[in-house]
Amino acid sequence: MEVSLALKVEDASASEGGYTSVAFHPDGLILGTGTSEALVKIWDVKGQSNVATFEGHVGAITAISFSENGYFLATAASDGIKLWDLRKLRNFKKFTPYGAEPTNCVEFDYSGNYLAAAGSDIRIIQTGSVKSEWNTVKTFPDMSGTGKTTSVKFGPDANYIAVGSMDRNLRIFGLPGDDSAMES
Repeated sequence: MEVSLALKVEDASASEGGYTSVAFHPDGLILGTGTSEALVKIWDVKGQSNVATFEGHVGAITAISFSENGYFLATAASDGIKLWDLRKLRNFKKFTPYGAEPTNCVEFDYSGNYLAAAGSDIRIIQTGSVKSEWNTVKTFPDMSGTGKTTSVKFGPDANYIAVGSMDRNLRIFGLPGDDSAMES
C-alpha cells in the first residue's frame, strides 16, 4: 500500500519541541494538537488554520481526547487533567488524579459518559457537565509493575478497556461475565 502526504501546514509559532499528541474532533473538521510547550491548539482542517490556543498546563501535553458530542476536550500533562468547554473556549475543570505524578493518557468513551485516565494506575471517571462533578467510579491497578501506564482505549459500549504500559503488555479489563474481555 502506497501512502502519500495529503497536506502539510507550517506552524511558525511552534518551537523545536513540536507536537506531542493529536486527535480529531467527532465532526472530522477540527483537529486538536498538544505541544511540548504545554499548549493545546485547535485547528480548522478545511481552512488549514489555528483557530484557538489553550494555555495553562505545565509540561508537554501527553494526550488529548474530544467528547462524543464535541463539546468538551480533555487534555493531560504532568500537572494532571484539564477539561475545556469548546463552546466557550475556556477551561472549566482541573484535577490531579495522580498528585505530583504525570497523567499519561486521557480518553473519552464513545458515549461521553466516561473519561479514562492513565498514569500510575487507570481511573474511570464518570463525566458530568460544566457545573456538575466528575467522579472516579473505578480504579484499576497498574499490573505492569512499572508505575507507568501509557495508554488506554475504551471498547464498544465501555464494556472493557485496553491498557498499554511500559512492560510491553496489553491488558484488557472488562465487566464481570463478559467473555470478550480477557487479560492478555
